[in-house]
Amino acid sequence: MKTKILQTPVANTVGTLADFSHRLSPMGGMNDALALVDTVSMMVNKADAVLSMLSNAFGEDDDAPLPSRDTVFYSLKSVSDELADIKAVVSAFHTETTKQRA
Repeated sequence: MKTKILQTPVANTVGTLADFSHRLSPMGGMNDALALVDTVSMMVNKADAVLSMLSNAFGEDDDAPLPSRDTVFYSLKSVSDELADIKAVVSAFHTETTKQRA
């Protein structure tokens, strides 16, 4: 089952939705708590990896080149987007499981 919360209109294409199911756990749909845990774990690991690489770049020797401002910006934006995705996935899970109980 694909969650509608993780779909977004594609620019300049009215009525077409992008499919972001590739960002979800391969374990199953949004009505499975184990798949939710796996999805959130994968997302947290991706965000943590970006932050680790970024922090390591600033922890190097004083004469080592630092990442560009653009690299730092897009690294932090990547983490911010990943956190927004986690919120959307958990919200979609809540919505889906609430519908099933009704």
